[in-house]
Amino acid sequence: MDTVGAPVHAAERMDTLDAVRGVALLGILLANIFPLSGLAFTPAGTPESLPFANWHDPLGFLVLFLVEAKFYSLFSFLFGVGFAVFIQRATSRGGDAAALFKRRLLGLSLIGLVHTLLIWMGDILLAYAVIGFALLPFIRKNGRAILRWAGAMLLLPILIYGLLVLVVSLASVPVQQSADPGALPPMLAEAVNGFATGTYADVVKGNAIFSIAQVARRFFQMFSRGSSACFSSAFMSDAGSCSRTSTRTGLFCGASSRAG
Repeated sequence: MDTVGAPVHAAERMDTLDAVRGVALLGILLANIFPLSGLAFTPAGTPESLPFANWHDPLGFLVLFLVEAKFYSLFSFLFGVGFAVFIQRATSRGGDAAALFKRRLLGLSLIGLVHTLLIWMGDILLAYAVIGFALLPFIRKNGRAILRWAGAMLLLPILIYGLLVLVVSLASVPVQQSADPGALPPMLAEAVNGFATGTYADVVKGNAIFSIAQVARRFFQMFSRGSSACFSSAFMSDAGSCSRTSTRTGLFCGASSRAG
């Protein structure tokens, strides 16, 4: 029996980490209740006619501020911890940690593709899979290099948004304002109409269109902070485990000698 790639035994699981993962999943559930309710696909004026319609905006702000803005970072942090623990355990069992993690990421990518195309275009698993592949080269990095990369990725959005503001302010051509700031581009508007009144084939087509747009948006918005959280948590997890070993040859102790 292949014990290297086998799931961990119940006694090996980290109860605290599992509990935090459960809290994070609850946050993702809360963040997705409104999109999955279908309210956005109802005829114009319907949301305003429902009971407690005046609570919509305040509750939406609370969910955005207290849930959505927090749990992406928490999930990224947990993803980094899971990465560190996986590499350490696979290495201690004598396996090729990087190859095993790549196999896991490919499976996660496949699940994400099926989910985003056939079920729900709000999938985030594919984004995490790509971030996971970006973590692999850092198996051989030492702790200081990891922390420098974490800080750089955390500052990257500030630099990007600052550059965009500077370019817009210096542009000679004024930015055209849409008559309806909430209007979607025609292709996305057609996809939303397919969600509301179309067949399942229209839904799949709309999922594909929105998935492409969502991937681009999420990578721009969360890749840097997600990577930073993953790097930081991986380093912290590694520091806690490797402090009890004799040497540190890389980020994940002896993993650098075995991982490819």
